[in-house]
Amino acid sequence: MPAHFLSQEAAVRFQQARLDAVVRIGEVAAREGASFVVVAGDVFDTNLLSPRTVARAAAAMGRIPVPVLLLPGNHDPLDPTTIYRRPDFLSQLTPNVRVLAEPGVQAHLADVLPPGVEVVAAPWTSRHPADNPLHAVLRDLPPAGGAVRVAVGHGGVDAVGGRDELDILRLEALREAVVERRVHYIALGDRHSTTRLDGEGRIFYAGTPEPTAFDEVEPGNVLVVDVDAAGAAVRPVRVATWRFVAERFDLARGEDVEALAEWFSRLPDQERTAVRLEVTGAVTLEGRRRLDQALERAGAGLASLDARTEGLLVRPDEGDLSSLAPGSLARRVAERLRAEMAGEDREQAAVAEAALALLLRLGAGA
Repeated sequence: MPAHFLSQEAAVRFQQARLDAVVRIGEVAAREGASFVVVAGDVFDTNLLSPRTVARAAAAMGRIPVPVLLLPGNHDPLDPTTIYRRPDFLSQLTPNVRVLAEPGVQAHLADVLPPGVEVVAAPWTSRHPADNPLHAVLRDLPPAGGAVRVAVGHGGVDAVGGRDELDILRLEALREAVVERRVHYIALGDRHSTTRLDGEGRIFYAGTPEPTAFDEVEPGNVLVVDVDAAGAAVRPVRVATWRFVAERFDLARGEDVEALAEWFSRLPDQERTAVRLEVTGAVTLEGRRRLDQALERAGAGLASLDARTEGLLVRPDEGDLSSLAPGSLARRVAERLRAEMAGEDREQAAVAEAALALLLRLGAGA
């Protein structure tokens, strides 16, 4: 996944963390005694991958000690450019890694699955199908008989804010397949937040193993699933090492800037933490100077800091102007700029703020 919001140095560490998460998933699978690992689509962000990325991904998946089943999703579909048929990808795959390339029951997995277990797959063959592939697969699926079936699908779901697109999944159709026991568990990919979709706990998004955006809810997990014909027990296990933190601070008093600086200092693992900060309220010019210093110090330690101060008002007080001699030209200019900062024209007020800050830096020597 590209990480354009990070510096080059942090982006390298972010990419490595995503590969390391694959290895940690294997460790969880071994510790929990999992029969296999399912990746429900978007194994890769694109089919156009560099040979280095292909090699490193194949090596990481090869370290997982159980079968790894990969479903093509909307980012890496089985189209003419598909990574899943590239010679360099196929030549580096270890025997434990299998691609779910055909819709329906995956009979070819009988040699790696426990007896009595079937995997049902709905791979994407284009980025924009006329209908979600999982609908047709579930609709045409015969009764499970004595088998325990795990279905693997991909895409947005209408019940959790899915966009009004042709490929959207209809939750009612998924629930119907579960209630009728045509499948016993549905593993979904596409949504980055760990999400339960039904009352029985048989339809889940695992989410991403590392967070990718600020609006995700509970990302960074792998789901440990125990399923049989009678029920399913699903337990999230955190494998992420990065954090995306969105916060809003309202500055109303002078000490609020220090409180914000203290909040930054308490953030753990700052080199693996991206922060999006909205600052509102009102400060003096001296307060704004201290805020800028606090943001600069925090940004140096964090993986990423996106600080938005458009909603912050700067209101100079007498203390800000104390360095300018009463009655001097500099003081008169400062008073005029101060008045312009209080005007309704926000663009003019911003120019006046910058000019006054420069004037006060010159101080009494102006």
